[in-house]
Amino acid sequence: MIPEDWTEHRREDGERVGWIRPAGDLWQAIDLLGREVGTATEWLDAEAALERRGIGWLADRWWLGPNAVRISEVSSDGIVVVTDDYGAAAAIGASRSVIRLPWPATAALSASEPERVPADPIARWYRDGRLLGYPNRPEVRAAVLASLVPDAIGATERLGERAFTDRLATMTADPIRLRRELVDRGLVERTADGAEYWLGTGVALPEG
Repeated sequence: MIPEDWTEHRREDGERVGWIRPAGDLWQAIDLLGREVGTATEWLDAEAALERRGIGWLADRWWLGPNAVRISEVSSDGIVVVTDDYGAAAAIGASRSVIRLPWPATAALSASEPERVPADPIARWYRDGRLLGYPNRPEVRAAVLASLVPDAIGATERLGERAFTDRLATMTADPIRLRRELVDRGLVERTADGAEYWLGTGVALPEG
C-alpha cells in the first residue's frame, strides 16, 4: 500500500515513473519497485531523477538469488517475476516458474548477477574417493594427480612394487596407469627396475 505522504509522479506521456516522499526539508524519489533513487534532494531534482530512470530498466534481466528472472508485473500489491534461464521467459511455449514477491522489492531481487563460485575442477574426477578418469586439459590433469599423492605414498615411505600398486588399486580401477602417470610427472620416483617407489624429489605433502 502506498503511504499517504507519497506523491505519484508521471511523465508528460502519462506514464507513472515513481513517487516522491518527504525527507525532512527535502524530497526523496522512489522508483516503481519502491526503492529510493539517489539521495534526498529538491523537489524538481527528485522529479528529474525519476524521469531519467524511466521504466525501461524494468525490462532488463534480474536476479533472484542465483536464478535469472524477468519482471512480469509491478504494483503496490506485489511484484511478479518469471524465471528466465537463457531467455526462456521470452520463448513461445517455454516452461517457466512464476514467483510472487512483496512490494517494495527486497534486496533479494537484484539487477546485478551474483558472483558465482567456480566449480571445483578436481572434484568432478572423483566418486566415492576413487578416480574416475584423466582430464584432457594438462593443468587440470596435473592438479588431479597432485591431489592423489598424499594418499598414494607417505613422505618417508619406500614401497615395493606390489604394495604400491595395491594401494593405488584402492584409488582407481587402473592402478598400473595411475602408477605410470605419477612416475612420468615426477610425483613419485622409483628404482630403475621398478622394485621400489617413493615420494618425488621436491614434492611437498600437505601438513597435517
